[in-house]
Amino acid sequence: MTASGMRVLASVAAPLPRSPLSFRVWQVKDGLPQNQVRDVKQTRDGYLWIATNDTLARFDGVRFAVFNRENTPSLRSNVFTALFEDRAGRLWIGSDGGLVRHTDGQFTTFTTAQGLAADTVTSIAESPGGQLLVATGNALNEMQGERFSPVKGFELPANRTIRQLCSTRSGDLWLATNAGAIRLSRGQAQHYTLKDGLKSENLSAVFEDRRGDVWFGTVGQGLIRWSQNQFEHHALTAGQPGNIVYALVEDAAGVLWIGTHGGLYQFSGGQFTHFTRRDGLPSDFVLALCTDHEGSLWAGTDGGGLARAGHRR
Repeated sequence: MTASGMRVLASVAAPLPRSPLSFRVWQVKDGLPQNQVRDVKQTRDGYLWIATNDTLARFDGVRFAVFNRENTPSLRSNVFTALFEDRAGRLWIGSDGGLVRHTDGQFTTFTTAQGLAADTVTSIAESPGGQLLVATGNALNEMQGERFSPVKGFELPANRTIRQLCSTRSGDLWLATNAGAIRLSRGQAQHYTLKDGLKSENLSAVFEDRRGDVWFGTVGQGLIRWSQNQFEHHALTAGQPGNIVYALVEDAAGVLWIGTHGGLYQFSGGQFTHFTRRDGLPSDFVLALCTDHEGSLWAGTDGGGLARAGHRR
């Protein structure tokens, strides 16, 4: 990234307030290639990467650079699903045409030809030992050299889908699936369902906070927290939309942010605060969240583009 680009991003960022919020929005008319943003991630060089349903974009705070099959032949799809930066600073990009690695300005795509179980990537993580882990449908793949193989001792039925992965500081790997939660610990897999205290088995997101608690987003039942070896349920709203959770992130102040089908929620001090289009959010369908190096919150939405939260003036 150029030095000027890094300064630009820093200039628009501001420490994230607890409340109230205002939103700065970027949409197609502002250069964003598509208004359905499926994931957002800032890499250590300061760039903000945006995975959309039709193009991959890189944002320096002023301009969007666009990458797709038309201008980047190594890409096999224009549908991008997930973003992850590993400890070596390499960006990994999930798509429905394989897994893409971006390093030193070059894109390399890995598909079933390199051992992936399928070409549609749903989530990417890294084990505490530095092993790259990739979810493709019902399969969990690990990278060995320049090839992938199934994780040993792990297998899901064909009708199960891994929605999201989370590697914890304690060395566990949690999987949010459409049929419960799975914890891989020391080579052993433990499956958690309703009988283990889950309010719902239809899980959509998983995230570890700074305290070591693991949060799960559900499809229709709000949040579930794994704390002190038990599950506890947190309903977000009496209505259905807000209880469909897509994304979870924690800011530098320890505030948990929740992207849902019914807006953006803030969880702090045991209380939830709700933000919707009435507060300036460009869409109530919040699909992705990330915090940047300056502490600002970015939200990717379905149909409303990209939004950055800041102080209301």
